[in-house]
Amino acid sequence: MDIEIHGLALSAQGMISEDVDTLFNDILFIPKHTCSYYEFGTTQIFKYSFGKSGESMYIRYFLGDDKSNLNLNLHGSFFDNSPDFSLKKLLNFVRGFRHDFKQLDIAFNDNKKCLDKKQLLHWCRDSDRYCKGGLVSRQVPYTVYGNRKLVRIQLGSARSKSNYGTIYRRPDTKFWRVEIKLKHDGKIKYVLDRYHDRKRQQFVNRH
Repeated sequence: MDIEIHGLALSAQGMISEDVDTLFNDILFIPKHTCSYYEFGTTQIFKYSFGKSGESMYIRYFLGDDKSNLNLNLHGSFFDNSPDFSLKKLLNFVRGFRHDFKQLDIAFNDNKKCLDKKQLLHWCRDSDRYCKGGLVSRQVPYTVYGNRKLVRIQLGSARSKSNYGTIYRRPDTKFWRVEIKLKHDGKIKYVLDRYHDRKRQQFVNRH
C-alpha cells in the first residue's frame, strides 16, 4: 500500500517573529502575503488555500511580552499540493521549541487494488475473527450508508481522545483508503520518531 501523511496539527511555544518567518519561507514554502490575514490584539491568524481545495494551512500566532504560542494545522490538501514540503524538515524545526502534537492523519492507499467492497464488508461482519488492534477492541467496525450506497466504514469513535479511523473509496483515484487519526501527543511522537520522507514503509512499522 502507498502510505502518506494526510494531516498534522501541532502547537509550539517560544517562537519569535523571525522564527515564524522561517516557518513560512523555508519550511512551508508559503509567502505570508499570499495568505488570508486577520489580527486581533496580539494574535495573528494566517490561512492559505491551494486553488479551490478549501483551507490547506492554518496558523494562529500569539506573541506576548514574555511568551508566545503558535498553532499550526496542515490539512490533506496541503500535503496533496505542496511538492517541496518536507515533513522531516518541519519536525526538526519544531524540536527547537516546546511543542505538542494535536493530531496526525496517516493514510494507507490501496494503489494496487487488492481490496474490494465485498471483502471489506465480510471482514467487518466477522470482525472478531478478521480485525485486531485498539481501533476495534472496544467498538466493532460499523458501516455508514447514504442513498443505499456505502459511504465509509468507521473504526472507533471520532470523539476518541486517542485515535480513530475510516475506510472509504476515494472518488478521484477509486482506491480504497484507510485513514487513521492519532490524537494523543505521546503516540504521535512515538510514531514520528522514526519518520523519513523517503522511507515511509519503515516509519509506519511503529504505528
